[in-house]
Amino acid sequence: MVHHKKVRDVMIPLADYATVGEDATLKDAIEVMRRALTRAKGDTYIRCLLVLDKEQQPRGILTLRDLIRAIEPGFADPQKLAETIQWAASKPEFGWDKFFDEQQARERTRKTVKDVMRQVKLITVEADAPLLHAAFLMVKHNIGRLPVTEGDRVVGMVRLNEVFMEITGAVTA
Repeated sequence: MVHHKKVRDVMIPLADYATVGEDATLKDAIEVMRRALTRAKGDTYIRCLLVLDKEQQPRGILTLRDLIRAIEPGFADPQKLAETIQWAASKPEFGWDKFFDEQQARERTRKTVKDVMRQVKLITVEADAPLLHAAFLMVKHNIGRLPVTEGDRVVGMVRLNEVFMEITGAVTA
């Protein structure tokens, strides 16, 4: 029964979740994300990294979108990007090779994770909290994942995917 489930029952243990240090370069973060995506199996598909400080405390998250925007700032403003694409489509002589400059993108990967990670108030949930409390926090704050803690240390991540599966499993059984 879903109301008896604890967050720890559905969390991904920290050892199985992709993490990166806040002082790592974006190049390092990209490699961690690429490994996480290529080793993903089934429902453990990981599309964001948990950013940790030197004391292994959570500092933020870094998503696929964050990484793409960091290496190509044109993607940060969807309206401007749409206008650029429409303009380029009307110009047959425009080469798409001019749109994405690989050398500049490589330069941008020298930034650190803390320079581009989402500066948000990181909300956490205790491992022994009811799973429905995690669902409440995610809905209230419009987020898809929460670091799971035991006292002052992070022990895992719980994602909306797992919460959804548990809740919908209960109502469809």
